[in-house]
This record gives sequence, C-alpha cells and structure tokens, in this order.
Amino acid sequence: MSMPNFITRRCPLLVLVWVAAVFFLSPAWAVAQQMPIIEAWLFQPLGLDDTERTAKTLDERTSHRNEKNNSSFMPPSHAQYEFDDAGQLTVMRRLDAGGVVVKTWSIDRGERGRIDKIHEATKDGPQFFEEATYSRLGKLEKITRYRAMGNHGEMRQVRVEDRRRSNGTGLVAVWEFDDMGGQGPRFVWETDFQGRASTFRILNVENKPLTEVRYQYGRERFPKSSTTLAADVPGGSIGVKVLREMTYEVDERGNWTQRRIEKKMAFSDGKTDIGSVETTDRVLTYHPPTARQEKAEAIRKRREEAAKPRSAVGAQPATQPAAE
Repeated sequence: MSMPNFITRRCPLLVLVWVAAVFFLSPAWAVAQQMPIIEAWLFQPLGLDDTERTAKTLDERTSHRNEKNNSSFMPPSHAQYEFDDAGQLTVMRRLDAGGVVVKTWSIDRGERGRIDKIHEATKDGPQFFEEATYSRLGKLEKITRYRAMGNHGEMRQVRVEDRRRSNGTGLVAVWEFDDMGGQGPRFVWETDFQGRASTFRILNVENKPLTEVRYQYGRERFPKSSTTLAADVPGGSIGVKVLREMTYEVDERGNWTQRRIEKKMAFSDGKTDIGSVETTDRVLTYHPPTARQEKAEAIRKRREEAAKPRSAVGAQPATQPAAE
C-alpha cells in the first residue's frame, strides 16, 4: 500500500484488527487497552490501497464464532472511519452493538499531512488529546497524552524509536511511561522490504518476550497466515501457539471487503483446539475521481484496448487476383 493513498505499501500493518486477539493471550492486554490508537500514529492501519480514487468512508464489522458449538464467544465489534480527498484518515469511531457511537477520535494534521494531534471524546464530551513530537528528519519520537478538561495535566508519554529505512525494512519500537515515570511493556514491529509487518512482539519491562506474532505473505499484499507464540511466564517456554489462516474478498480497486480468519491453537501440554473463526466485513465508499485521475484512467483504458489482440471475426478476406 502506498502512503499518499492513505496507507502505503510501506505500512499495511493491521495491528488494530489482526493482533487484537493476541493481547488476550498476554498480560500486556491490560496495558494495550490503555494505548489509544498508537497504530494510527505509526501506520494508519486499515490496509487501504487505491490507485484511482481514495476511500471516503469505511464501515467495518467483525464477528467471532466458536467452531465447536457454533456460538459467539466475543461480542461483535463495529468501527467507522472517514478520510479526506487525499486518502488520509480524519475520523475514527467505535460503536456498540446497537450502532450507538461510544468513542470518537478526530485527527489534526500539519506539515506534509502528518498527524499533529488526536482528540478523543465519548458521549459525555471531550476526554483526552494526544500531541506528537517529531525529529528533525520528520520521524515520530514521542506522543504525549493530556486530559481534555480541567488542568490538562499530562497523563502519560509514549516513546517511539522508528528505524524504518527508505526501502520499507526496519524496526519500530514503542514503550509507555505514566505520569509517575513508570514504564509499561515494549511493543516492537519489524517490517519487510515492502514495509509489511513481518514480526510483532510484546516485551515486558525487563525486555523478556510475552508474545510474538510472525506474518506470512503470498502473492497478495495482505498476510495469508500468522503464527502467534505466547509464553507461560515472561521469558519462559511457549505456553500456547496460535495459527491463523486468512482469506479475503476484494473490490475492483484491490481493497478487501471481507476477511475470514480461521484460528487453531496448540498448548504446551500437547492439547489442541480447533479454535474459532473471525469474520470482518467492510463497506467502502470512494471520493469521485479528480479531472487528472479521470484523464489518467482514460489513457490507461486506451492502452489496454490497444494491447488486446485483434479479433479475426469480421475481418475482410484477402483480395484474390482476378482470373485471366
């Protein structure tokens, strides 16, 4: 995916969705819940890629089903997203089962479209806002969270170490400090030469592994499978191994509209579980194409037509010489 069209081929990280269930396997889940949309700061994590028109809205619903008894073991989730005509995320909403908005994040952008501030609100009004600090090279270094009301006291800081190279490969590490200086778990992403997530790890404050996710890709730009390893205790042996197989349906612009994840689990005592199925459906609308995009599309179609082999049907027979 490509950064000008919202999420780039360098950042197709779907941590918000793909890794969410992983946190339930780790003590880091409690802290992960406190990290509001860190993925939006780093990756804008929806996996959208469109070379002709940018997305305008996205409605996303996810359900979970247990394969053994065909029951739902987790409540469904519902989220909505809005984008500007440059394909950049502007609003995120989380809704309850009845379709009522329970939380909204609004994004302010500054130079070169990078995020400067994110405002978080509930039905009771503004709650928090986060501000970014960037390096001289334009890389995110720190996110500071403040109360939206009262004295705007600092709530916490998230430090960021971004070592991604221009070709997409590298590492991004994130760790959190509360207002008393206490440090939380460390979140580490490694990316491949296309900027896709190859590995995601959660480490405790002693830098010992809690959870590790390894992604595998096929011909598609979306991951076809992942393997999650979670330790019994920090730094200990693997307590559970989770295998996920992903299949997709995509629209004519290459954005996926449905993703099905089949999960299987293996435990350290040798037991296995067929696990569950997670299904996510997405409805996208697109901004109308600009005049420049329409012209480029017309040229592309003419070239495609010119490249097609000419049909022999209806061709005129070769002229035969007249008999003498």
